[in-house]
Amino acid sequence: MMDQAYDNGLVPVEQFARRGVQASHGVLCKVLFCDMMRALHEMAGIPSVDLGNCYDAVAHPIASIALQAFQVPLTTIVLSLSVLQTMTFYLRTGYGVSTSGYGGTRSDPTFGLGQGNGMAPSGFSAVSSLMVGAFQRLGHASDFSGAWSGLLFCLAAIIYVDDTDLLLRSKSRDLTMDQFFADCQTSVTDWGQIVLATGGYLKAGKCFWYMMGWKWVNGVPQLRTLRQLPKYKMTIPQKNGLPAPIPLRDVADAEETLGVWSCPKGDFGVHIEKKMEVGHLWVERLRRNRCPAGDGWLGFRYSLIPKVTYGFAAITIDPDVLEHSFQKLYHDVLSPLRVNQNITKFYRMAPKRVMGLGMPNPGIKMLAYKLHLLQTEWNQPTSAGHMLRQSLEVFQMETGLSTNIIEADYDRYETLATGGWWKQFWCLCRRYDVQFQLGRKCLIPLLRVGDKAIMDLICATDLFSQSAWRSINRVRKYKGLHSLADIVLCDGRTVDPWVLTTEGSDSCRVFSVEKPTRSDFATFKRAISFLTSPTHRLPTALGAYVNKPHRRDIWFISENRRHLFRNTSPSSYVQYTRDEDARSTRFSMTFINPIEMQGQHSMKTRASVQYGDDDSVLQVHSVADTYSPPLHRRSFLERVRAEPNQTLWRSFVTDGDGSWIYESLLSNNLVMMSDGAYEPLLAEDVCSCAAAVMCLRTGNKA
Repeated sequence: MMDQAYDNGLVPVEQFARRGVQASHGVLCKVLFCDMMRALHEMAGIPSVDLGNCYDAVAHPIASIALQAFQVPLTTIVLSLSVLQTMTFYLRTGYGVSTSGYGGTRSDPTFGLGQGNGMAPSGFSAVSSLMVGAFQRLGHASDFSGAWSGLLFCLAAIIYVDDTDLLLRSKSRDLTMDQFFADCQTSVTDWGQIVLATGGYLKAGKCFWYMMGWKWVNGVPQLRTLRQLPKYKMTIPQKNGLPAPIPLRDVADAEETLGVWSCPKGDFGVHIEKKMEVGHLWVERLRRNRCPAGDGWLGFRYSLIPKVTYGFAAITIDPDVLEHSFQKLYHDVLSPLRVNQNITKFYRMAPKRVMGLGMPNPGIKMLAYKLHLLQTEWNQPTSAGHMLRQSLEVFQMETGLSTNIIEADYDRYETLATGGWWKQFWCLCRRYDVQFQLGRKCLIPLLRVGDKAIMDLICATDLFSQSAWRSINRVRKYKGLHSLADIVLCDGRTVDPWVLTTEGSDSCRVFSVEKPTRSDFATFKRAISFLTSPTHRLPTALGAYVNKPHRRDIWFISENRRHLFRNTSPSSYVQYTRDEDARSTRFSMTFINPIEMQGQHSMKTRASVQYGDDDSVLQVHSVADTYSPPLHRRSFLERVRAEPNQTLWRSFVTDGDGSWIYESLLSNNLVMMSDGAYEPLLAEDVCSCAAAVMCLRTGNKA
């Protein structure tokens, strides 16, 4: 049943108790969600609304509908559910099996899927899939749009059997806190009603919620503490019809979810403290039991270390704090393991081949977990894969750099980023000298020939302090700018006068909510003068567009330069006619007589327009051809021939044009065999290699 459900895409991504997904992936998605909300400065709510009794609280009519939706034969459903309804149950304890049982009859059936029943997990997955689908149809899913790519992803909740965290994001940045709370209450009420409709209920004693609200102090955003939030009272529906209140937690108060202590503020110090308590308890038990040293070392490596490193792929913490906590644990565990406690840190963690104990370096261990996570989840159609991509784009847009930020100097540039998963991954890579490269498609695209990111240019000079960097970056995000192409007109040289105003963003990309101060704007203007000139013109004009601009395109001009168009809607525009009597220069043209038109116009040439005192008379400053993606898609062989090192492909032959290689790889039908030789004693600069690939389905070879 579940194989068919997975193949047909019936199991929602919100369900983390599924094949190929770990509980820590649910923690990761929650951590990345909070990271993005902190970087974007958006209001968010995270109600933790756990179910009561879980498998034992499922109405059989709903279970039947859910199983039929999973294409289970009706006869099988009737048989399995009718047995559960009339079965007699006996309790088994340490004192034996009870002599009297309990159960239902046909007239008074017992519902539920039964703890220990082999079909209960898959049956509950089917029921929870219906619950998630109903919740999403009510419009409660959090919609994510790639910060610069526009890739869409929806995630309504994180569900692991009975543990449920709803991810609620403000649908508009214009909402007040009262309006957002009303939306949160509606979402929680709807979820509770859905749970009740399926036979379950929300356990009030296990439920609580967080609210991420913001305040700005001198332009710097700060999360509101519990005292600074309004005294909201959220309630959940109950079986008796009376709503039950659930507490609002402070964003810095950690709670345990799926084995990890976390909070929206991103502080995992409590989690490390709890894991150290587990570790020290394990050490005390080892000390009391007088276990042989060899067995103790086996327990240390295969029992203790997995316990205390659980969640390392998802959490973030200062590497120095992490190492200090682990060194205290290592110090205590050495004596029961028959090793001198006072040996230096180097010999504790040095490999055995250099006479060390080989105790894990916690920072390297955490980095290894994160690297493995990226290798297995990146670009995969899973919640973790999508959230990693979404959070990376938010992280890139926040820093404003166009290069691979993971390879940048952490100590120099870390001031541009908010603390979170990607920032700590960056820190660990720099700390342990790990080279992590992002593919070209994972970097923010520049828009024109010769274009450069604004923050790349600002940070490359020592003229501005790191405090000034933050001010410049704050205004840059407020205005929705990324590169030089965003600040100049169509001529690629003259700075758009709008850039020097205090007006906000008109970009289709996702930038954070910012409230710059007058000082921030003044610093930003000085930065623009530095990047250009006192007259606000670039020394060298940018070239043609190589990517589509992310600022709104509303002005276009006809190919014969006789008409100017302003988009007002997808199906209408305003047309201006060139004033032949007015004096025109190579820098400007005058257009008059606006007329409302229906339909669409030519959008091959963009125009930069300057307004005069009269809105009916416009001056066109400059024009530029819009970006048109290439119509011809390069074949496999054309791509290979475009690679820089052609000696690798000198003897390459393939059946057909080679396009079958990619198709075979995606369908898991590609087989590859390779062999090589390298003899450094004969020649250090010469090697050889041969490879052959074949498609098992078509028999094509290369």
